[in-house]
Amino acid sequence: MRQFLKHLLVPLVLVAVTQISFVSAESIRLTGPNGELQTSPQFSEPVTRNRFASNEPSQFYGPTSSDETLWRIASQLRPNNQVSVQQTLLAIYRLNPQAFENQNIHTLIPQSTLRIPSLAQVTSVSTQEAVNIMLRIRLALMALMCRLLVLFRLLQRRLRQANHHLSNQRLRHQSQKCQLQTVTPW
Repeated sequence: MRQFLKHLLVPLVLVAVTQISFVSAESIRLTGPNGELQTSPQFSEPVTRNRFASNEPSQFYGPTSSDETLWRIASQLRPNNQVSVQQTLLAIYRLNPQAFENQNIHTLIPQSTLRIPSLAQVTSVSTQEAVNIMLRIRLALMALMCRLLVLFRLLQRRLRQANHHLSNQRLRHQSQKCQLQTVTPW
């Protein structure tokens, strides 16, 4: 799946990069609500730590290998049989979003070290809530893949049209060359 997405995204990224103008950081000015110039971002609310972090000493798992799945890791790290693999899986993801490519629960980054969730963190959601959250994530991923597929097909069509146009230009050019050669008597 990852390989498919990489092969799909490369042409799209190339097209996007060639059509995007880059902005220099020096040209960005931050203004406050009253029009005053701000030197650095101001937060209206205090920044809080991850609500899934706890004061308990952390235990870690890893580094992960490329053949490991989050499901297998969650099955191994499940605190007891009273909690589901889905609850454990979601707690691991929430505690370690940096260990997933683009924070996608389906793409665990190899060589990641995972913080193991406590029983309280695992039981913070029910099995049904965990299943529903993962289903929403999967549906969003499928919708994204459909949009990417449509863009890929559009790009393919445009490339075919461009190749066809170039082909026609070459044929016309060769045809004109032949006509010039046959018209010239010597």
